[in-house]
Order: sequence, then structure tokens, then C-alpha cells
Amino acid sequence: MSGCDHGCWYCLPEGTLILTQSLLWKPIDTLITNDAENLLGIDEKTNTTRYRYLRSAKILSTFKHQDYTIQIITDNGTIESTPEHPWLTKRGIWLNAGSLKIGHKLHFLSQPTLSPKETEDYMHGYIAGVIQGDGCIKHYNYDGRRRILDRQNIFRLAVKDNEILQTTRRFLSAFGVFCEIKKVHCGSIKTGLETREKAKVERISELTNSMGMTTDFIKGYLAGIFDAEGTYTTNLTLRIYNRNKTILDRIVVCLNSLSFKSQVEPESIRLIGGMSEIIRFFATTYPRVTRKKTAILNSAKKTTTATITALRRLNDKKLTYNLQTSTSTFFAGGFASHNCYAAKITKRFPKIFPNGFKPTFHLERLKEPYTLKKPSRIFVCSIADLFASWTPYEWRNAVLDAIYECPIKHTFILLTKNPENIPKGYVFPDNVWVGTTVTMENGDWKNIEEIKTINAKVKFVSFEPLLGLLPDNVALKGLQWVIIGKLTGSKKVKLDSYWVTRILGETKRHAIPVFMKKNLCPDWPKHELIQQFPTFSVN
Repeated sequence: MSGCDHGCWYCLPEGTLILTQSLLWKPIDTLITNDAENLLGIDEKTNTTRYRYLRSAKILSTFKHQDYTIQIITDNGTIESTPEHPWLTKRGIWLNAGSLKIGHKLHFLSQPTLSPKETEDYMHGYIAGVIQGDGCIKHYNYDGRRRILDRQNIFRLAVKDNEILQTTRRFLSAFGVFCEIKKVHCGSIKTGLETREKAKVERISELTNSMGMTTDFIKGYLAGIFDAEGTYTTNLTLRIYNRNKTILDRIVVCLNSLSFKSQVEPESIRLIGGMSEIIRFFATTYPRVTRKKTAILNSAKKTTTATITALRRLNDKKLTYNLQTSTSTFFAGGFASHNCYAAKITKRFPKIFPNGFKPTFHLERLKEPYTLKKPSRIFVCSIADLFASWTPYEWRNAVLDAIYECPIKHTFILLTKNPENIPKGYVFPDNVWVGTTVTMENGDWKNIEEIKTINAKVKFVSFEPLLGLLPDNVALKGLQWVIIGKLTGSKKVKLDSYWVTRILGETKRHAIPVFMKKNLCPDWPKHELIQQFPTFSVN
């Protein structure tokens, strides 16, 4: 197996809001389809901590599984994730949730909010806003002999953005007014909505002039008036133009009702609050014109932060999701989030991972151990988990059969985060070492007792990354090997030497070989590293 079948735990709970490129927040569990739209991400690395550029992030892969989570409470909102999920701090360092502390400052973008539903009030508000901004409704008479036909009624909405025409047409039809998009003669604009039927024009006029003040109506009105008369530029300025003072006053009232601050300028209203409020405006009102939002891409996002005020470890497992994106980043719950590190490895070694991050089963590689002349130690399924719930049984059985049938007695090392999925009745060959990962986060030390029940001559535990203290009531007796390593890739996380000492004391008491990885240095003296292997020999 190559690629990643997501044996890591960089995950977020079901319902976590993710920011898309269209500046709408959507639950993470709705983004697992192949046709999901691009997300909004940021530069993974930068030379400054003052700002990062916003980028379009394509979803490359998705996955889900059950896991424990940590609730991160800040002065700008709350987010929940698995302990190993990375978050961007003010200092520009990506820190796992399990390593965060009260007082840490996280990179924050904007308060998430679900996009408005297309209720009758919302559609009414959009119609009123877009027509007051760019529409034309006229009733007039002219002298003629046929008096019945001399009364003229006309409605026209001529704009260059097809999204406005399609949305207005659809919303009008919800009120029983059916208009067609047709050719019009209005300067450089060649298409628009138009009707001259008296009943339709009067109904449209009624919808345009009757102003509701429900929250849904206000959201729709602001979306419509922005589509018609609004602009957003890369210098973080959002304005809505209109020469009618009554309409400008109405816009201010609507903005105030949604807790937006604004500045009245000659013939326009400017939104105050920078990018955070601009994104909240787009998410809250949902304007349809795409080109007016794309200016946010490749613009610089100044660093704003949220300070952690509390951390809570939740005791129950829940369904969690993760996304792998082209930028390795995305925004979750308003905070800058990172993907798993494994995607970088797949890019560095394209021959080993020809399909990148996508899980791939290479049938032809099952015979590679046969070509090695001398017995060797072979780590099976790097950046994968043979016993994960999402690994197909056919792949698992093919790998185990190849190990069993190999004529050369190599030592095959299997490592899993899911020992509970190993078949209880399966007896591993003597040359197979079976282990599990334990980080000391969210009770995963229970995996130690689980791995002891496996039918294998060598059962081991890998404490990598070691993130906590081994509890006094957890015994290592019954294991044949222990590995110790620390969390890498973050200068902020320092290994507590007592965590290592506690494990070494247990291994010494029960005469268990221990292998201390070099990444423990410099937190652990290099000359004191112990690097032992199981003494069990294969007949």
C-alpha cells in the first residue's frame, strides 16, 4: 500500500464550519463529495508573521472516523478538534491542539455563520434590493386613438452578470411572476429581464416598494443591492453605491440591524471592520455575483488573533472529518487550520507515491521482499494503517498472505492506531511484530491493553509522539518492545524528560527492550539514548 489512508487523527467534528472560496461557511461533512467547491486557504509558510496571502484551496481527498476531541475556547469563539490537529498561532507556528495552552493566540479570520436560507422574506428582500439598485419600472400614458393600449407598463433589469438575472428570475417565479431573459438595448448590456404585461409589472412594483424588516428580508435586501451596486477591492474596501439618499439611509439601517458598522460617504456606504467584517457580510447576506468576491483571493490577510481562555478534553468519541487541500490549509470555525504532514512526503517521493495522497494498492510490490537475499526488517504500509476501518479487507488479506508465504524469513513490522480492528482469532507468523501507537492523549493508552491480546510473538508500543505521562495504573508488562519518540516539526513543544523516565522505569522493571529515537535530542542527552531491538529469534 502507498499513499495515505488517513491513519492519522488530524480531524474536526461533524458540523464544523469550513470557509469556501465563495465566502460561504459550510459544514465539513457536506464537503466530502467529489464536486465540492474550492475552499479558502492561506500560505502555509511566509517570511513574516504580520500577514499571509489568501489562496484558493482545492479539496484533494477527504475521510472520516471516530475519535476523541479537545474543545478550544477563545475570546473569539470555540473550535473543537482531535488532539493532533494543527492550528496556526500568532507567532506563525503550527501547533497541535494537544500542545496548546491557555493564553496562546491563534490566527483568526472571521466569525463563521451559515448562509441564509432562501425563505420567502429573503427572496422578497433580494428582489427589492436588486431592482432598487439596477432595475427600471415605468408606467406612463401617451396620446393615441386606442385608449386601452395607450397605457404603457414596463419592467427591465439589465445587468452584465448572469448570476443576478438567473437569481432574480428564479425568485420572481416564487411569487408567481415569470419573466424571460431576453435581448435588450441598454448601452453595452445586451441581455436582461423584461416584461410589459400589466399584471406582472404591477406585482414586481409591489414587491420592490414594500419593505419588510425581518432578518431574512434584510439579508436578502443587502445581497440584492450589493449585487446591483456594490464593489469590493483588494485594498479591503467594500462599498455600496446609490444616488438616492433614501436608499442609502435604508442600507445603513439594514447594516445596523445585523451589527455591521458603516460610514456614509457621498453617494455610497462603506463597510467598516476590515476583512473579518467583509467575510461576515458575504456569508451573512450571500450576494450571488462571483466576480465581486474573487478580489479577496491573493490579497494579504493581516494577522488578527483569538486568545485561548480554556481547554476541555472531551471523554466521548465522536464522528470526525478531515480534508486534504492543495494549499495544505483551510479555515475551520474561523481559525487557520492545517492538513496532515503526509501530503508533503508524497510530493517528495513521487516514485513511492505515484498517486500522491490518494490511497493506492500496488499488487506488484507484494513480491519485492522475495528479491532481498538477506533477512531484513521491513516496515509494512508506511503512511498507512493496515487495520484501519477504511482499509479494504482485500488489501489487508493480500498483504498478510504475502507475508505468510514469503520464503525468506524477513522481520515484518506492523504498526496501527486501531488495534481493536485486528481479528482476535488471527495468529501472526513468528516473524511479524505487531504494535500500536500511543501518544498519551485522550485515553489512547487503552491501546496498550488491546495490543497485548493479539496473537503475535512480538507485541510492541510506539510512544511517538509522546505527549503526556504514562498513568500509574497502566502497565507495560506483556510487551516485547517499546519505542519512544517526540513530536517533531514544532519548536514550541518541549519534551518533558519525566515522561521518558517513567516509561524507562517500566521497561527496566519488566526487562523490555526499548528503542529511543534520535528526535528526542536535545531534550534528552544523545549519549543516553538506548536503542535496543527484541531478542526474539525466528526459527
